[in-house]
Amino acid sequence: MAGPVWIRPSSRHRRPNHLPLAQIERHRASIWLSRPQIEGALSSPGLPRGIAAAARPPPARRRSAAPLRPPRQPARPPWSCPSRPSARGGPSSSPPAGCSLRRGCCCGRLPVRLSSSLGCAALCFCSASAGAAPPLLCSSGAGAARVQAVRLCSAVLLCSAAFGDPIWAQVEIHHASEVDEIFDAISYDKGASVIRMLQNYLGAERFQKALASYIQKFAYSNAKTEDLWAVLEEKSGEPIKNLMTTWTKQQGYPVVNAKLNGNYLELEQAQFFSDGSPGPGMWILPVTAGCGSYDTQKKLLLKGKSDRLDIRDIAAWCGNQEKRGNFWIKLNINQTGFYRVQYDEKLATALQTALQSKKLSLMDKIGIVEDSHALSMACKQTLTSLLRLLYAYREEADYSVLSHINTVSLSVAKISVDATPGLVGDIKQLLVKLLLSPSIKLGWDPKNNENHLDALLRPVLLVALVKLGHDKTINEGVRRFGIFVHDRNTSLLPPDTRKAAYLAAMQNVTTSYRSAYNDLLKVYRESDEAEEKGRVLSTLCHCKDKNIVLESLNLLFTDEVRSQDAYYVLQGLDVEMRETAWLWLKGNWDRITKKYGGTQQGGFIRYVLTLFASNEKAAEFSRFFATRKKPEFERTLKQSLENVRVNARWIQGIRSEPRLAQTVQELLHRP
Repeated sequence: MAGPVWIRPSSRHRRPNHLPLAQIERHRASIWLSRPQIEGALSSPGLPRGIAAAARPPPARRRSAAPLRPPRQPARPPWSCPSRPSARGGPSSSPPAGCSLRRGCCCGRLPVRLSSSLGCAALCFCSASAGAAPPLLCSSGAGAARVQAVRLCSAVLLCSAAFGDPIWAQVEIHHASEVDEIFDAISYDKGASVIRMLQNYLGAERFQKALASYIQKFAYSNAKTEDLWAVLEEKSGEPIKNLMTTWTKQQGYPVVNAKLNGNYLELEQAQFFSDGSPGPGMWILPVTAGCGSYDTQKKLLLKGKSDRLDIRDIAAWCGNQEKRGNFWIKLNINQTGFYRVQYDEKLATALQTALQSKKLSLMDKIGIVEDSHALSMACKQTLTSLLRLLYAYREEADYSVLSHINTVSLSVAKISVDATPGLVGDIKQLLVKLLLSPSIKLGWDPKNNENHLDALLRPVLLVALVKLGHDKTINEGVRRFGIFVHDRNTSLLPPDTRKAAYLAAMQNVTTSYRSAYNDLLKVYRESDEAEEKGRVLSTLCHCKDKNIVLESLNLLFTDEVRSQDAYYVLQGLDVEMRETAWLWLKGNWDRITKKYGGTQQGGFIRYVLTLFASNEKAAEFSRFFATRKKPEFERTLKQSLENVRVNARWIQGIRSEPRLAQTVQELLHRP
């Protein structure tokens, strides 16, 4: 890019109200770091000495037109963030989740301009690894893996859209209201994931030393994306510019098809789109592979469409592992690369065995199921094979892995309603079988000295089991809710498990039997806690009676529900009530437009439209919004319509699978 690149800020860090729109570019192109943040990062043990001096430039080097400063603020702790109040109402002194150097908190006095967001992301990576700042990306540890998994999954989901942008896109802005919509997972999570891939390719030490040189060279001056690549290439001796240009200047990411052929692992890349369509994209791709153990890894820089990885030096060892039933080959070790992998049948079966034998790392467990789910949605892989893979996770107990299994399971249950109506009950039973064992171990009640991850996992599993229709979980939730209604301080229903009980109580609500619904409204009206109010709102539409659903949706036009809480009600909508929700949306669109801003209108569109899965409905939605488009939600509308069409195509693929019913019955009757 010829000029400075805009830094795309987080939605939590909007431009201050005092900034006129005319100055939006200057504001968004500046990053503000507190002096302790800069000095901590530059003087950390992971960086060469002396760089911290760059934080104090001589007066002669200061520009007469200094970057735009925010109004002077009272002194705050080093990590004080004005956009995130503490429990006592003042600025928070702890680093907010997701608030990092790259996110640009106006928390200090020292301005540093870095016009390359990837340079800023790299600075965060470097300082985080050295322990000087909250980790945007971390290089090791289970907690770091969870952060990386969330970022990676968020990025690939949006990046596989047919209309997605490259990381650095000359996005044409026609209206100031469009600005917020372009700050998405591509801006942040793909950039972070690509930097992580680069760090893994170069090695942590070589990457940090090269990055330290970049920071020193461009301290107190502007930099372009190409400047970062030039310094990294000079210091590392690797073709960084050519490699990274393929990732920052073109849309999407690849899927690597892997096939074992004798002593070689044959690899072929292709651009991946969520709708399964082909694409012309080609990447320079750092590929890693492990065979039977994380101690035996191979690396290859895939520069063309196809290549093969020579595994002769470990082929004999792999053969011995295969005889002992311990053979597997995993590409993209620990998901450090920004690509998906599709394995041939032999490799896929071996990975399922490795999963059952608990041979794989946390990140690889997540990566395998996420890749399989995405490939199934794109009709590159069958739902039958996805269900077999999911069954291999039946003894999994880790919160991070099960959170992803839960998301995939609910996605499969949702698509089955349209794809296989006669089989949806059995598929839900199979998914219940998958999640029930860890849920029984955790139970409803917290245990003394239990792991904090168990406390996080318990409500995830209980909510999923209620949504999948597990009778025992629903009955227990109804029982506990009945006790809670008469005794709000009961220990039988702590805040963590209330949503599951609320959902269970709503299962039997009808117009003529609405006592549980009335009880929930009473809880909502009497509660002073925003979290509890949101918890109640998110369950009110989870009902099979359309009159109750309409009553809940109409609450959005009253003063009882704050406008920023509308999404709680909308996210509770279920597939069975989607037609009711769509008719309500159409009939009340003018009222919605008057009460809610353009960005919030996008939320209404997303939560209602994505309940559908047919090309006919997508065409109906397009006709309705053809004369109602606004810049603030145009991208959201496009994303929602593509989601509907992708699901419609997925349904057609599922209906053509000959062995799906047989596989479901087989897995159901396995011990």
